[in-house]
Amino acid sequence: MGVTLGRKRTQSLSALTLAIILAACGGGGGTAASGAGGSGNAGNSAAAASSFSLNGVAAVGAPLIGATVTSKCASGANQMATTSATGAWSLTLSGSLPCAIQVANGTVNGAANARMLHSYAAASGLVNVTPLTDMGIALSSGKSSQNWFGSFAPAEVPDTAAAATRILAALGAANFTVPTGSFNPFSAVFSAQSGDAYDDLLEELNTALALAGQSYASLIAALAGTGAGAVAVPSSPLLRTTSFGPIEGVQDASSGAYAWLGIPYARPPVGNLRWTAPTDPVTWSSMRQTKQFGNACAQLGGLLGPQPAGKAWGLSMKDNWNVADGNEDCLTLNVWRPKTAETGLPVLVFIYGGSNIRGWSGTPDYNGARFAQEQKAVVVTMNYRTGYLGWINHVSLKTGDPKTDSGNFGTLDLIHSLKFVKNNIAAFGGDPNNVTIAGQSAGAVGVWSLMVSPAASNLFHKAAPMSGWHSGSTLAASQAASLTLLQKMLIRDGLATDAITATTYINSKTNAEIKAYLLGKSAAYISEMALPENGSVTGVAANIYDGTVLPPDAATAFTGSYLNNVPVLAGVTNEEGKWYLSPAATYVAGLNFPVLWTYKSNFDPDNPGVAPVALTDLIQSAYLPASAAFTLPCSNTGGYNGYAQYCGTLPTSLFWSLQTTTLNRMQPLQPKTYAYNFMWNQQPAPWNTFIGAAHVQDVAFMFGNFGTGIFSQGYSNANKPGREALSLMMRKSLHAFMMTGDPNNASLGTTWQAWSPVADQPKRLELNATATAASAAMSVNNNPTPMP
Repeated sequence: MGVTLGRKRTQSLSALTLAIILAACGGGGGTAASGAGGSGNAGNSAAAASSFSLNGVAAVGAPLIGATVTSKCASGANQMATTSATGAWSLTLSGSLPCAIQVANGTVNGAANARMLHSYAAASGLVNVTPLTDMGIALSSGKSSQNWFGSFAPAEVPDTAAAATRILAALGAANFTVPTGSFNPFSAVFSAQSGDAYDDLLEELNTALALAGQSYASLIAALAGTGAGAVAVPSSPLLRTTSFGPIEGVQDASSGAYAWLGIPYARPPVGNLRWTAPTDPVTWSSMRQTKQFGNACAQLGGLLGPQPAGKAWGLSMKDNWNVADGNEDCLTLNVWRPKTAETGLPVLVFIYGGSNIRGWSGTPDYNGARFAQEQKAVVVTMNYRTGYLGWINHVSLKTGDPKTDSGNFGTLDLIHSLKFVKNNIAAFGGDPNNVTIAGQSAGAVGVWSLMVSPAASNLFHKAAPMSGWHSGSTLAASQAASLTLLQKMLIRDGLATDAITATTYINSKTNAEIKAYLLGKSAAYISEMALPENGSVTGVAANIYDGTVLPPDAATAFTGSYLNNVPVLAGVTNEEGKWYLSPAATYVAGLNFPVLWTYKSNFDPDNPGVAPVALTDLIQSAYLPASAAFTLPCSNTGGYNGYAQYCGTLPTSLFWSLQTTTLNRMQPLQPKTYAYNFMWNQQPAPWNTFIGAAHVQDVAFMFGNFGTGIFSQGYSNANKPGREALSLMMRKSLHAFMMTGDPNNASLGTTWQAWSPVADQPKRLELNATATAASAAMSVNNNPTPMP
C-alpha cells in the first residue's frame, strides 16, 4: 500500500512479496527439465532443423523503435532484425527451436532506450518482448535475463507459463490493473498504444518503479534471486494516501491519465449539519475505491447534469429536466494526473457553473483527463452546495459561528476543497504552491468571490474566470430572499395562504421551531421550490456580502486585505446570449428543453439529413433572417429584429459590460490581467446560427472534450481540424498561464497583450478557427464582433 507522496517522497513497496508468492506456488526460480514445464508458447525441447518465422512487438509502455532484435536458437545462425515505428519485428529463421530473443538499443518516445529486454520462443509465431517477458525469464530461470540469454541452453526449458501466473498474482496483489482473461505476456496479441491492456500495464509498472525509486535492473536482479532480501513489487501508481485515508483510482481509458473520482473532502452536510460550514470528513483506514464520480448535490436536473440515475449522458437528459435530483451527501472532488511519475506539477481547480442553483463535477465537458495527460498538470473538480442549500441567511439558522452565520455555504465548500488541495495535492504529484482556480459562468462568479475572500487567502495563486464577473448579494437582499423562500414553503404546506399570513405564522414561532421546520424538509422539497408551481423561487441570493467569508459590500471587495491579488485570465464568448441565455420570446411555440434536447441528441453533424433540423424549427419567423438588424424597442413587426442581433444586443452585451467593469477594477491592481473573446461558430447549420459562440461553448475547447456533451451536435469531422487546433491553442495558453501567470506561448503566433482599461487600447485576444485552422488576434474592440 502506498504512502502519501510529496515532491521528494515516494510510495512504499507492497507488503506482499514475490518471494511469498513463489513459496505458495511451490518454489522459486530455476529451470524445468525438458518436457516438464509449460512455456508461454507450446513446445518443450529442441526440434529438428527447419525454416520457421518469429514475430512480435517490442515495447516498454511505448514501442521500442529502431531497436535491434537478436535471436539465439537451438540450432542455426543467430539472426537480427530492426523494430518498426510500432515496435513490430519479424524474423525468418533456418534452424531449430527453442529460441531466445534479445532486444537492445533503439528509442522510446524519442529518447534512447537503456533497457535490454528478453523473451523465449518454444514454437514459431508470435513472441512479444517486454519488461513482463523479461521478468518472466528472470523468475523462471533464476538468472538475470541478460545472463540467461548469454548462456542460453536449449535443453533447459524455462517454465514461463508458471512465471506469468506468479507475476500476475504479484501485480494483482499490488493493485495493478491487469488484463482480463488468460494472462500470457509472451504470446498475447497487443499493440503498444494507450488503451491496450498490456501496454497500460507496462506504463503503470514504469510509473510504479519511478515512484518507488526502484530501478528496472534491480527488479530483474531481485526476481532472479541475485538481489539482497525479499523481492517486492512496487505499489500501483493508482494507490495514493490522503490525510483522511488511502484511496485507489482508475486509469482513463481514452487518455491514459490516472483519475481518482469521488474523494470526500468534507463531511456530508446532512441532518443537523445542513446549513453549517463544512468540516473534514471522517477518516478511514481501509482502501477506499475512488473510481466513479460522487453524487451531484441536491438540485433540479438541468443542462449540465446530472443525468437520470442509471442512464448514460445523452438523450436521457431531457427526462431529468427540472426533476429533483442529487443528494446532500455530495461534497466530493475528483483528481486527474498524467500517467507519469512527475511531481511538482501545476494544479488546475475548476468550478462548474449553473446559475448557482445546479451543476455537477461529473459532467463530460469538465473531464480533466485529456488536459492533465497532455499538458502535464493535475486537474481537480469538485461538487459544492447550490441553490438554497448553498446560500441562505435566515435568523433561525444562526449558531454563533461567523462562517456558518454568513450563509455562504457554497462558497465555504469551495474554500474547504481548496484546503484539501493545499494539504493533499502533493500526494498526486501536484504543486500546492502553484494552484490556478478556474470556473465558468456561476463558477467564474465563484472564482471572483474567492479572489475577495479572506478565508481563501494563500489557497491559490492564479485565477481564470470564464464568462463571469464579480458580483454578490447584500445581507439585506439575502435575508429577504430567505424570508420569501420560507413564506412560499408555508404556503405550499397549507400553513399560510399568502405572504402576510406566512409572516404572521413565522412571528408566532421561535427561531428553534423555524429551524426544526426547515431541517425537517427533504433536499428534494427544497430543490422543488424553484419550480413555477411553487411560486417560481428561481433565484438565489448567492455570494453574500457578510464581512467574514466575503467583504461587507461590493465597494470594499477590491481593497485592503480582502483582495487575493493574483494574475487573471478572463474569458467571454462572442455570442454569450445565444441559445442558453437567449430570450424565450424568439423560440417557436412548443420549443422547450425536452424538445430541443431531442433535436440536439438525434442530430448527426456528419449526416445532417438523417434527422434534419431547420432554423425555422427553432426560431420564430419574426426573428428571421437571423442577421436582420435589431432596433429598440423590440416590436417584432415586419421581421426587423433578427435573432442574432437580438441575442447579441441584450444578454451578450450584458455579459461583456459586467466583465469589463470587473476587469477595469482589477487591472490597476494586477498588471497580469488578460482576457479573451471566444468566437468559434463552425457548427453545421442550423446550430452555427442558433448556438454559435454561445455561453459555455468555450469550456469543451479549454478541456479538449469533444465527446458526448451539450454541444456535441456541432462537432463534425469537417470542422475537426480547425476545432482541435483552436482547442490545443487554448489548452497551451491556459497551461502557460498556470506556469507563469502569462498565457503567451508559441502556438498563438501573436503576442497576447494584457488588458487595458483605456479606450482603444488592448482588450481581448480573439480566438477563432476556420474548418481547418485556428487563429488568434489581439483586439482593442470592447464589443462583440458581428458574426455571419
